[in-house]
Amino acid sequence: MSEPREVERRARGGVAPGWVLGALLLSFGVAFGVAFWIYERYVAFERRAAKHLVEGAELAVRADLEKVVLYAPFRDEVLPLVQEPTADPRLKPRLIRLSQHTGVELGVDVREVVYSRGARSGSWALAVGGMFPKSGVVRGLHELLLEEGHQPRFDADTERLYLSSGAVVQQAEDSVVVFASDQQALASALAPSQRYQALDLGLGEPALSVAFVDGAHVRLNAALDTGQPERLQLTLRGPAATGSVENTRTLVGLVTKVTGLPPDSVQFEVVGPSRWAAVVPVTNEHLRRAAEFWASSLRTVAFPEH
Repeated sequence: MSEPREVERRARGGVAPGWVLGALLLSFGVAFGVAFWIYERYVAFERRAAKHLVEGAELAVRADLEKVVLYAPFRDEVLPLVQEPTADPRLKPRLIRLSQHTGVELGVDVREVVYSRGARSGSWALAVGGMFPKSGVVRGLHELLLEEGHQPRFDADTERLYLSSGAVVQQAEDSVVVFASDQQALASALAPSQRYQALDLGLGEPALSVAFVDGAHVRLNAALDTGQPERLQLTLRGPAATGSVENTRTLVGLVTKVTGLPPDSVQFEVVGPSRWAAVVPVTNEHLRRAAEFWASSLRTVAFPEH
C-alpha cells in the first residue's frame, strides 16, 4: 500500500542536483565561448604590418589606427582613400561591396597601416594589417574591381593582383595585405622581416612612428605615444662626421612642413654620441595636417584615380 506514495514523492521531487550543475556549467561554457569569440574578433590583434617594409627603406611611416589618439585624424584621412573617385549609381557604395567581397569591414577591421619607400627609385610598399581572413582578401578586391568595370590581371594560383597603375597586391601568410610599386618591391616586402628594428619603427608602440634616413645616413625618428598624445618625440642619429644638428635642417624642415609646426619649436639637445633629441608639443591640428599630408602622398603613389 505504501508504493504509490513513494512514486508520488519521487514525481514531485526537485530536479536532480547533477542536472542543475550540468546546466550551470553549460551556461558558463557558452558565456565563456561568446566572450572569447568577441575578444578574438574585436579585441585581440597581433600587430605585424611593420614587418613588411620594402628593401632598403629610406622612409617608413606606421600609424596604429586602433589607438584613440590617432582615430579621428588618421582614420578619417586614410580610410577614404579606397573609395571610388566617381561612384556608379547602379552599385552599392564601395565600402559595403568591399565587405561583401572580402569579409573586411574597413572601419572596424583595419588596425594599422605602414608605408615604406625604398632606396630604389619609385619603389614603395604599403602594408595594411587588421582582423582579416587568412586568405581571399585580394581575390575579393579583384571581384570588386571587375564589378566596377575594371579589368586588372589576377593570378589565381598566387592570388596576386596586378593593377592598371603598375602596382601589385598580395596577401602575406600572416594575413597582412601588401600593396607594392612593382613585383620586385612586393617580393622584398611580402615575407616578414626584421627591417623595422633597424629603423626603430616599433610594432605596437609608439602609436605613430616615422623613420627617415637621408643620404648622409642621418636618421630622424618621430614618435607619438598613446600615453602622451600631446608630445611629439624626435630623435636624430648619425655618424659623428655629420657634425652638429645644424647639418640636419632638411630633416627638421620635413617635420615642420608635414605638421605645420613653427621651425623654431624644434630645439634639439645632445643626449649621446651622435644622438640628439627633442620633445615638441603638438595639437590635434598638427596631427590633422600630418594625416592630410600622408593621405595625399598615399593617394599619389598607391591609390591613384582610375
